[in-house]
Amino acid sequence: MAKFDLTSRMAQYLDRHLVFPLLEFLSAKQVLIYEENELLQGKLDILSKTNMVDYAIDIRKQLYPKQEVPETLKNRRVQVLSQLQELQNEVAPILKLLSDDVAMKTMETLRDSKALLNFLTKEHDVRLISFHQTFILTYSVQLITSTTFYLNAIQTMCPHILRYLATAVIINRSRRSALKDLVKVIQQVCIKMLAEKLNMNPEEAECWIVNLIRNARLDAKIDSKLAHVVMGTQPLSPYQQLVEKIDSLSVRSEALQSLIERKLKARTQDV
Repeated sequence: MAKFDLTSRMAQYLDRHLVFPLLEFLSAKQVLIYEENELLQGKLDILSKTNMVDYAIDIRKQLYPKQEVPETLKNRRVQVLSQLQELQNEVAPILKLLSDDVAMKTMETLRDSKALLNFLTKEHDVRLISFHQTFILTYSVQLITSTTFYLNAIQTMCPHILRYLATAVIINRSRRSALKDLVKVIQQVCIKMLAEKLNMNPEEAECWIVNLIRNARLDAKIDSKLAHVVMGTQPLSPYQQLVEKIDSLSVRSEALQSLIERKLKARTQDV
């Protein structure tokens, strides 16, 4: 039964915080595909590289009830608690500001962004922080699917975001328009990777890709030295752009004409 489960296939493309709920789901549903010890070991492997030390200790006690907690985990717990205390001290001024009812009411009355900024910098010593585009991308992947503004940042600085973008494209209702943006980012594909996905050897995959490019008339070429398929973009010529605009104007003119005719017909009937 385990070979039909998709958890292992999906997990290799997900981060730890996304894999953990899958293991929790398998444990909660008591699925008979995996042994409970296997799921506990999987959770322990995931938590070993996180700061959730207390949870890792609890799972280790369930997995090895007769063994004592290793000193490495105990030392790790001390380090995590120390780091947590440092972070709490750093954000204490912000938390104090947010808990101040007078300051919050004052900020609500300040509709001007400049006045609000002056109030925060002068009265509460709040400083501006320049957030990196990569940070914004990580937490706004749903917004990326509706704009091409961040695509250059994805391509140059954080290509790992592509997997989140692909997931958002699949689950989003407007996935067709989003898929166009995703295809723009993918400029080259490794033939070896395609061969693995297609369950072929590299030579067969290359022949299959050549036939696909030829039959589908795709704008792509194969780099034999690098073993990559390089995707190309064919811009519209000025003539094609003019033809498309004329077609659009023609459709709009016909719709406007039919609307005028219906209104005139309704007016003559009333008379």
